[in-house]
Amino acid sequence: MRKKTILILVLSIFVYTAAMAQCENIGIVGEFNDWGSGGDLLMTQDPDNPDIWTATLSLTSAMNQYGSAEINEMKFRQNGNWDVNWGSPDFPTGTGTQNGANIPVVVEPEGTTIYQVTFNCSTGEYQFWQHTIPLADWAVGIGVFLIIAFTAIRFRRSIF
Repeated sequence: MRKKTILILVLSIFVYTAAMAQCENIGIVGEFNDWGSGGDLLMTQDPDNPDIWTATLSLTSAMNQYGSAEINEMKFRQNGNWDVNWGSPDFPTGTGTQNGANIPVVVEPEGTTIYQVTFNCSTGEYQFWQHTIPLADWAVGIGVFLIIAFTAIRFRRSIF
């Protein structure tokens, strides 16, 4: 009975350790960073779910090395090498597979495109959410800034 208990305990520790070590150092590589030649864009591991990784990705069309200026191809990979990598032809959501196709991420032709990226290294599922600033919010922000600036100028003139 004692040998059986010890065996179960050892197996439980092994399975738990293997599950915890499943994903480590997940990064994003692609045209935007010359496929990791200068290092991956490292993702942050979720403290509540070690399979979930997130990153903020900023892209411009000038970062595209080849092909369409509106598409920037990329993949997820582990430990900064190609032994474990995930890709898929689907965007903005999909399920990456080992050595899958490059992910075709859409890039706005002008300015910077910013995505919040989530990746599940256990299932390969990913999602890119584009950050946008609605025109109305932008206009309100500029309006508030102008009101403050003109008030400061008028106040300054009244003092002198």
